[in-house]
Amino acid sequence: MSTSLRSPWCPTGPRIVFGCARLSTHGYFFPSRREQSLAFATLDAVAEAGGRTLETAASYSSGGSERIIGAWIAARHLEDSIEVITKGGHPSLWGQQRLDARSLARDFEASRRNLRRDSLPLYLLHRDDPAQTVAALLAYPVKLLREKKILQLGLSNWSTARLAAAQTYLSNEVGVSLAASSPHFSLATWQSQPWGGCVSIAGNSEAREFHTATQLPVIAWSSAAAGFLAGKFSRQDRPQLTRNYFENVALKTYASSTNFERLARLEQLARKLETSSGTLAISYALSQPFPCYPLVSTRHPAHVAALYQAENYPLTPQQIEWLDKGETSR
Repeated sequence: MSTSLRSPWCPTGPRIVFGCARLSTHGYFFPSRREQSLAFATLDAVAEAGGRTLETAASYSSGGSERIIGAWIAARHLEDSIEVITKGGHPSLWGQQRLDARSLARDFEASRRNLRRDSLPLYLLHRDDPAQTVAALLAYPVKLLREKKILQLGLSNWSTARLAAAQTYLSNEVGVSLAASSPHFSLATWQSQPWGGCVSIAGNSEAREFHTATQLPVIAWSSAAAGFLAGKFSRQDRPQLTRNYFENVALKTYASSTNFERLARLEQLARKLETSSGTLAISYALSQPFPCYPLVSTRHPAHVAALYQAENYPLTPQQIEWLDKGETSR
C-alpha cells in the first residue's frame, strides 16, 4: 500500500473520497427541501465517519450537487475542515466537447459560486479531447493556477500517454506538477464502456505500472464497480426497463463471467476477514503500490460508516494478485 503522499486536497483523515454525483438524486436544478434534507443527513454521516474530502462536478445535476455541498458546509460551519474536489468541461448532452476556455470559465465560476469558495484545492478537467494539443487544453487551467484560484490541477479520463504529455508540459513550461489522475479503477474490469470518453485502468497492467513508477495519485471513480462488488447483482440479472438507469449501466459494464469470478473470490476473502465484499473492494483500491484515493458513494446515511472501514483491511500483494487472477495463495 502506498502511503507516501498526503495531498492538499486530502491532508488529514481517510484517503477515501466521498463521491457526490447523485446527492441530488432526481436531477433537480434546485433540489427540494426533502431532497436537501436527505443529502444533508448523508453528508453528516460522512463527517461523523471521519470523511474530510468530497468530490463533485459542475455537470452533476446541473450544479445541484455543488449547491447542496456548498449549503451543507455553510450550515455546519465546516469551511476549514472539509475539502471539495470538483471538475469542469464535461461534454454537452449532445456530445459536443466543452474544453474551450469559455466553457471551462463558465463551469469554474459556477462551481465557485455554488460551493461558496474563492479558491479550490484541486480542480480537474472532466474529459480529454485527443484532437487538441495538451498545451491548448491546459491553457485556461494554468491561468487559474497562476491566479491562485485553484491550488492544484488534475485530469479525469485521460490516457497514460496524454497524462505523461501533460506532466511534461506543466513541469517544463509552467513549473508545476500534475496533482492527480481520475480514471475508473476497481477489481472489476469493463466489458463495455459505460459512457463516452471514459478511461479505465482496471486490469490495465501498463497503466498501473505508469502510476506506480510516477506515483501520480489516482482518484478512482466507481471503486466498488457501481455496487457490483458489493454483491448488488446476480448472474441471472440483466438490463431491463424496470431497472433504473444506473443499474442498467452497471450490468452492461460489469456483469461478465470474469467479474463474477472475482466477486466470488472477494466474498470468500471478506468472510475470512469478517467484513463485507463492498468494504474489501475499497481496500483493494487503497492497497495498490501507487497512491489511490477511492471514490465511494451511497444515498443511505446508515451505509456510510462501513465505507470508511476499508482502511482497516490492508491487503497484501499476494491477496491482490489472487483477487485479480485467482492464481496465488491468500
